Amino acid sequence: MNAEFMHRPNIVRRAPMAAALALAAVLAACAAPQRPDPLPTTPDVSAAQAALANGDFPAAAMAWEEAAMENPGSAPVFWLNAAEAWLKAGERDNAAQALDRATPLPAEGRDAARLALSRAELALLDSDIQMAEFFLDAAARGLPSSLQSRYDADRRQLAALRTDPASQALSSARESAAGIRAGNVSQQLALLRELEQVPITRLEYESRSGSPLAPWAALALSIRQALVHNDDLAAASEAWQKANPRHPVDAAGYMELCWQYGQSFAPPARVAVLLPEGDSLAAAGAAVRDGIMSAWMARPGRSEVTFMNVDEDPASVTRAYQDAVAGGYEWVIGPLRRESVSLLMTEGAVPTLALNWPEAEDGEIVPTARDNFYGLTLSQSEEARAVAHKLLDLGHRRVIVMLSDSSWSDRAEAAFTEAFEAGGGRIVDSERFSSAEADHSGRLTRMLRIEDSRQRRQKLQGELNLPLAFEATRRDDFDAFFMAVEPRMARQLKPQLKFYDAGKVPVFAMSRVFTGRVDPGQDQDLNDIAFPTTDWSLGRWSDTPLEDLESLRGGTFGSLYALGRDAWAVLPWLGMMARDPAFHFPGAVGALTVRPDGRISREPVWARFERGRPAPWPEAEPTLTSRR
Repeated sequence: MNAEFMHRPNIVRRAPMAAALALAAVLAACAAPQRPDPLPTTPDVSAAQAALANGDFPAAAMAWEEAAMENPGSAPVFWLNAAEAWLKAGERDNAAQALDRATPLPAEGRDAARLALSRAELALLDSDIQMAEFFLDAAARGLPSSLQSRYDADRRQLAALRTDPASQALSSARESAAGIRAGNVSQQLALLRELEQVPITRLEYESRSGSPLAPWAALALSIRQALVHNDDLAAASEAWQKANPRHPVDAAGYMELCWQYGQSFAPPARVAVLLPEGDSLAAAGAAVRDGIMSAWMARPGRSEVTFMNVDEDPASVTRAYQDAVAGGYEWVIGPLRRESVSLLMTEGAVPTLALNWPEAEDGEIVPTARDNFYGLTLSQSEEARAVAHKLLDLGHRRVIVMLSDSSWSDRAEAAFTEAFEAGGGRIVDSERFSSAEADHSGRLTRMLRIEDSRQRRQKLQGELNLPLAFEATRRDDFDAFFMAVEPRMARQLKPQLKFYDAGKVPVFAMSRVFTGRVDPGQDQDLNDIAFPTTDWSLGRWSDTPLEDLESLRGGTFGSLYALGRDAWAVLPWLGMMARDPAFHFPGAVGALTVRPDGRISREPVWARFERGRPAPWPEAEPTLTSRR
């Protein structure tokens, strides 16, 4: 092999055969521009042009493909047209297949430039910086003015990719993957670390692309999933080898990579936890503390955890945080109060996972959190928004709101209404019920407009002067109920709704509808009420005997215990989650994702009362990014 060939760019040597053939056609065509022949007029061509005019790119692409098969003489140009339409539709694989069939093209400059641009755009979809630049350089030779704006747009996209960390990581990983040998764990580990910068959705795309990097992208996804979900690694390694028998990493290599790569996501060495111990939130703090310790004992590593007492005095929070900084702690968990969280959001340098997040009230603006500041909370407002989104997802657009006479119910109503109306829903009516009353028939008949039905009967009897057979009817201009009430009130309201012929209307409630204690005798009246909850509340995290933990108070503080578990377990993954909004951490309180502002969103588990017990509803199939 001569030295000149050995020094050619890697990108040429690893280009797929189809791309190399296409490039040859591009270069030949650019060298000999000719005037294009007019397209034949056929029904498929007319259909394709009409679909393009309407912006229906998939339909246009399929029509061009039909035209290519019906007109062999014009097939290369029709396949190129189809590829361009597939690219506009974002259908990468279909575009690649069409481009592979767009040969040989006539030796004509415009179509040759189109072919090069399409190849470049395919590379841009793959975040393949070098290949995109290669084909854009080819397109620039003899580029007609009619394609200049398209070429300029592709150049801008290429420039953006050059500054995108994920694209840079993919480009670097493609180079690294070409030289990885079987059994070389250090090379394989380095590649996994390069791919940490790549979001899950792009890794999934790459794993299906058929590129040399595809099997390594699949490996990165598999190992990441096994570690995040705490899978049985022996079973995961066997499943990997069975599904990928020709991969350089076998079952033993998979286990070794999992062990070594997992060291990058070990818990921090020293963590300070700021929790209340002796005031109104002491009980809540105790439940969180026990959750943290439970997760720590399950995976202690070499971590040191120190609990620091904070109270309602803001000075105690500032003092505890300063002590943590001075003590060399790597992370801070807490505090629990919103006001205390606000104090630490903008000051300090130690990475912090707060256990609350301030809400904007009365025109106040939530301060922008500093870097490495995160917030994990069981916010009632966030939960109410989740109920609103669930109702909208199920097609319920008209809702009656039922509230208790409490401040938390007011906050839930405000958040629910905002989210529901923003999604196109309409609040048909709302009613507030007093906790001092057991019989709510008067308010229910007014809310359901049953009294209106009775008044119409009386009016009609008076006009006719005749007794009339009559059955009162309720209003039917709504799809569902939303309840923000306590368990005792819900047990009163649900049977009365049935009495007034509204028993089959879906009822969605806040998680407070469940006390935390499984009590079929009392909760039979709650049957069919759906509500957001946690995996822990459904008994899915009963890996240790918890009944004797005083802090749980028989289950009523179980969600806070689960919050503590998640606060510890999620720490090693927060950096990757912050880079990738699609990264879901499977927490005990629900699937967790990190927002751009550092707040951790929670997708709750859904339950419904059946035979007086909360049961999972509806069950969802696990995915790579979100699994329970």
